[in-house]
Amino acid sequence: MLRIVVENDYDSAGLNLMDEVSDLIGANLGPFDGDLRLVSVETLR
Repeated sequence: MLRIVVENDYDSAGLNLMDEVSDLIGANLGPFDGDLRLVSVETLR
């Protein structure tokens, strides 16, 4: 399991960021045959 924690100020649902992480993994590890799961999104104050 790989856990990635990120912060951003433009994607409140986290879906665009998850897509970018998927692209990053695929570009650096080759074909990706796993699942990405968005566990939680929390609003920063």
